[in-house]
Amino acid sequence: MIHRWNRTDRGVPRRPSGRVTVRQVADASGYAVGTVSRALSGHPAVAPATRDAIRAVAARLGADVPPPPSPDGPVLVRCPYVLDDYFGRVVTAVAEALTAAGRRVVLDTGESARDRGPTETLADDGYAGAVLVLPPEPVRALEDLRARRVPFVVVDPRDALPADVPSVSAAHLTSSRDLTQHLLDLGHRRIGVVSGPPDWLASRARLAGHASALADVGLLPDPSLRRSIHATADEGFRAAGELLDEPGPGGPPTAIVAFNDKAASGVLRAAAERGLRVPDDLSVTGFDDLDLARSTVPPLTTVHQPLEEMGRMAVSLLLRLVAHQPVDALHVSLATQLVVRGSTGTAPGVTPDTSAPVRPGRASADRDAVVARLRAAGCVFAEDEADLLLDAAGAPGALDALVARRVAGEPLEHLLGWVAFGGLRVAVGPGVFVPRVRTQVMADEATRLALDAGPEPTVVELCCGAAAVAAVVRRRLADAGRSVRTHVADVDPVAVTWARRNVGPDARATVGDLYDALDPSVRGRVDVLAVNAPYVPSGEIAHMPPEARDHEPVVALDGGSDGLDVQRRVIAEAPVWLGPGGSVLVESSVAQAPATAALMEEAGLGVRVVHDDDVDGTVVVGTRR
Repeated sequence: MIHRWNRTDRGVPRRPSGRVTVRQVADASGYAVGTVSRALSGHPAVAPATRDAIRAVAARLGADVPPPPSPDGPVLVRCPYVLDDYFGRVVTAVAEALTAAGRRVVLDTGESARDRGPTETLADDGYAGAVLVLPPEPVRALEDLRARRVPFVVVDPRDALPADVPSVSAAHLTSSRDLTQHLLDLGHRRIGVVSGPPDWLASRARLAGHASALADVGLLPDPSLRRSIHATADEGFRAAGELLDEPGPGGPPTAIVAFNDKAASGVLRAAAERGLRVPDDLSVTGFDDLDLARSTVPPLTTVHQPLEEMGRMAVSLLLRLVAHQPVDALHVSLATQLVVRGSTGTAPGVTPDTSAPVRPGRASADRDAVVARLRAAGCVFAEDEADLLLDAAGAPGALDALVARRVAGEPLEHLLGWVAFGGLRVAVGPGVFVPRVRTQVMADEATRLALDAGPEPTVVELCCGAAAVAAVVRRRLADAGRSVRTHVADVDPVAVTWARRNVGPDARATVGDLYDALDPSVRGRVDVLAVNAPYVPSGEIAHMPPEARDHEPVVALDGGSDGLDVQRRVIAEAPVWLGPGGSVLVESSVAQAPATAALMEEAGLGVRVVHDDDVDGTVVVGTRR
């Protein structure tokens, strides 16, 4: 239908119906209905003279004939929000795809864009079409825009759209169902939900997916376990506090599903303030898989939304609409991926049912199936890893979760909770650097020096991480019937937490920056100073394997522009902390070892380099003369 103007033109009276139909324009102009329809929509197959004649007749009949879209004009990209790490990724993908297609882009972003709706903006002549990201306007505004025959596509619609309004979104219902199923497989039954605004399409779809997963195990949603918020970190903190402090009849939740990663970060803060350990006491999940999800402690289990692909798909749809090509699917829902990280674990006090059948389509407890999944993900030692994961899993659901986390790139050692090092099982987990095989060269050398140092040597490990070197030295000296005074320190509190577990209660483990963390009483008395300082050049961090780059703390990797920043500080002050004949050991690479040795020589230390080809380990040793 064509909307009328509220006037008459050239003596043609308004029709009492208030509307002018395509048939009426066809009758008055003498052209076929199909030609009239194509002319009014700006179809390029209609000759300009024919199009102008038909539009003139429509105008004389009193129809509201908007300017035809210009197929070669710019594309409006409207996102009336701050371009944060969510909206920014969508808009960037849209703009890049349009530019690659040779289209000019007009950006209308930021909260000030709400001052003028898309209909008013696109009323200007010359736009080929528009991509509208989460438009806040009511559906009727979009229907009006559609009636004006302006091609547009909605990304991540806030409300349910009519069938003829094209859109691209994530599969919210399926994503939510998978997320809740993951928690159910871990034994959780009291699952809190921090949902988005209740009138949002995504909120409703995710609640439906949550309910669907609960129904599979015979549960109904508990209204006392649900809160609706505007999805910010502060709102997530407030809602989680209510769920934890004001539990319903069944008690507080053992897991909380947050609407997005920002809200989940607020849930983590609420748990920390109440002394709850994540995931031991409370499992937490997010949604979106923003950079934030990899930066929390522990890293967030979340759902990866294909934000960039949503933007690119919207452009593909729009360009086909502009070219009047057929589009069979106007409502596109893109698949998501469950990303399992360290914020979810088995429900406290619950042992999942090991006899429960594995659900169709989910990972089997069968070793061959696990091996196949690991090998497909690129795990070189898939058979060995499968055996370790099978031993670590207490139930099919737990195995599924472990395999999913491994396939997503999480270090195997973080999943197992330990790493084999120097004959020990050193405890590690999310948020701590995993000791490498090559560092056993340092442990071996530190043990030899400690055994030669006297009846009760003083051993210090700086940049200790999980304190694997100190733990090995202590065990080996104990096996030799010797005692050892042990001090370990790291700037990262998470690392020191793991270090305390490995060196035991009679060793001193402190948080601080290098020597600032040490007890002044050991100044000038250290026999062995072991330092696995970060030595990866800053520019190389991005090229490291995802296991390290995405899951280990940057402070344990980044050694500055040349990789030697922390080593310089360690070596410069080492002589005043070493006792007579004491040695500092610094792990290095073959390429960096000469520079590390030169720093020790400048500090007045006697220098030697120890290298083991079998494990590719290099340690530079400086001894106080």
